[in-house]
Amino acid sequence: MYMKYNRIYVPQIDEKDCGIACLAMVLKKYGAVVSLAKLRYLAKTTLEGTSALGIVRAAEQLGLLTHAVKADETLFDTDELHFPFIVHMVKNNSLLHYCIVLKNLPNYIVIADPDPKVGIQRISKEIFFNEWTGIAIFFSKSRNFKAIHEKRTNIFSTFKLVLRQKRLVLSITLAAFLLTIINIGSSYFFQGLIDSYIPQQDYHLIQLIAVGLCIAYAVNSVLGYFQDILVNILGQHLIKKISLQYLNHVFELPVNFFETRKIGEITSRFSDVNHITDALANVAVSLCIDVATVITMGVTLSIQSPSLYKIVLLLTPLFAITILAFTAKFRTLDNEQMESNSKLNSMIIEALRGIVTIKSVTGEGRQYKRIEAQFQDYLSKSLDYVKAEAIQSAIKSFLRLFLSIVVLVVGSKMIIDKEMTIGQLITYNSLLSYFIDPLQNIVNLQPSLQAAGVSQKRLNEVMVIPSEFALSEEKYVDTAVLQGEFTLKNVDYQYDFSHKILEDISLKINTGEKIALVGRSGSGKSTLAKLLVNFISPTEGKILLGKADLARISKRTLRSFVRYIPQDPYIFSGTIKENLLLGVNRDVSEQEIRDACKKAEILGDVEKLPAKFDEVLDEGATILSGGQKQRLSIARALLSRAEVLILDEVTSGLDPITEEKVVENLIKGDQTIIFIAHQMKIAQKVDRIFVLDHGKIVESGSSKELFDKKGSYHSLVEASTELV
Repeated sequence: MYMKYNRIYVPQIDEKDCGIACLAMVLKKYGAVVSLAKLRYLAKTTLEGTSALGIVRAAEQLGLLTHAVKADETLFDTDELHFPFIVHMVKNNSLLHYCIVLKNLPNYIVIADPDPKVGIQRISKEIFFNEWTGIAIFFSKSRNFKAIHEKRTNIFSTFKLVLRQKRLVLSITLAAFLLTIINIGSSYFFQGLIDSYIPQQDYHLIQLIAVGLCIAYAVNSVLGYFQDILVNILGQHLIKKISLQYLNHVFELPVNFFETRKIGEITSRFSDVNHITDALANVAVSLCIDVATVITMGVTLSIQSPSLYKIVLLLTPLFAITILAFTAKFRTLDNEQMESNSKLNSMIIEALRGIVTIKSVTGEGRQYKRIEAQFQDYLSKSLDYVKAEAIQSAIKSFLRLFLSIVVLVVGSKMIIDKEMTIGQLITYNSLLSYFIDPLQNIVNLQPSLQAAGVSQKRLNEVMVIPSEFALSEEKYVDTAVLQGEFTLKNVDYQYDFSHKILEDISLKINTGEKIALVGRSGSGKSTLAKLLVNFISPTEGKILLGKADLARISKRTLRSFVRYIPQDPYIFSGTIKENLLLGVNRDVSEQEIRDACKKAEILGDVEKLPAKFDEVLDEGATILSGGQKQRLSIARALLSRAEVLILDEVTSGLDPITEEKVVENLIKGDQTIIFIAHQMKIAQKVDRIFVLDHGKIVESGSSKELFDKKGSYHSLVEASTELV
């Protein structure tokens, strides 16, 4: 009924993609095809989703005119509504959601819900008005609108990976051909046995042929073994290539990619890789084995009995009809299953990361119930998929048996009419199985290809995001040119389309200077630090390192020159020495390692361990305290020989005595050091202090100058003193 709308329908891929999926549908209506990944970037989608303002801004950047309104039911009384338009809904009295309105009927409204398990449907106006928040966004083309078409890869474009394995493909094809010849030969042996050798009582010839057939079957088994091994090797080549390509791409994505997505959504793509590689391997096998077998057997069957072969050809299209009947169903079930699995992964990862908090509030039972409910949802959706696949499989099995019965009945009549011998009919029926089996294998590609197609779309939404190392023109790639001070000129940063996190930041940090950024939580200190290593880019303004624009400096070069140490540094599984040398691209002596650890006040702790620097740490380095991890990360930064160190509250886990020693050791060095500090004792030791409040620098100067002003810094010091 609403098939005409299918051409513009775009399902959401991740949980918070409903707003941008709706915008993608509007763009398709006007002839543009834009990835959800790009729309997420333009709309500044966060972990909370996309705001209406974000949708408007993204649409405007792509050349659409927008008109957002807050209306009521009377909006639908006019005949001048411009379809399609986006509406904001509240599903189940709690879930904020966007949908597309496609048509206004007297008692119903036709909507396109980006949730793939809902899709395009007609709902009553009573239900619609109960869920609609009144917000609607209308669109039209501007003069500058261009119907862009982003290049996308599909499952078949990925097939070139199979073609690169020419030797494997040829070996599999050769094995398949030889197996087919042996199968045809064995079938004709039974025809000769029944029609000639037994009536002629030529027992000696029967024995000779039987021995030859045994040898052929032995060869058949060996060929089958090697064929299975070769197919498995092909599958491993594919999964290695695609998985590592995806992983490498993820490593090169900008930091904001990870800040706006759940980890489970990212890791669930590895399951998508398995779907893709399985489908590619199956297609490769079918092209190498099944297609060749079907053609060979088809020719053989047509020679054996043209009349029976016509019947086979007439009934074969029923298999294709069975495939097409389940296409839409499988697409919906695939999306539901993958989305549910992504949510489940995110819940488990979140629970494991917060296990200490869960235990401290005795929340194990509640968390378990949440995960159990999501796990049950995933199992239920998986079962729905298996049921649909089983129904399709049962229909195909029935069609195969039905075809065999028809052939036997017609063949029997031909035997009665002396048009065929019993041996020929038995041979024909045997050859028919060799024809139907590979044909059914080809037909069975449909569910795996469809699942792979959905997986490819999900994977594409990550792969189309450009590497952060390719986002800008990089002119400066040598650290030798990065000499001089940091200069920020009228820098703004806005995370989404709401308030600015940083506003009009102008400052200069001299070479070798020790400074501190202080302020209340949420004042923008860490955001400013991330700007200095180009984890994020300014919304407005410019940052210079020496005379070089930060945007033009190679990010790898910049981050080897400026080392950022987060408050919660991650220590990886492996030895302590391996962790210390992470990111150190030079030969380091044992003495240098010891000196760095001594400055970071961690040397004594390491030497108390049984294997010292060769002590193997498990995941998360559970044998180390938070403070020890922080000091290891400081030592790691010192070994890098970076000229600028940015320490984001990296001494927060240290006791006062150890913290003072570490800070004193760092200040003695020649590097430029930027402390982000809550502890005012650190601020009192540096050359200059910048005080941030609500994203603005409200004060700057030495500790004594600022304290005497009795302004924001004075208040922070007083509050810190009271806490002590």
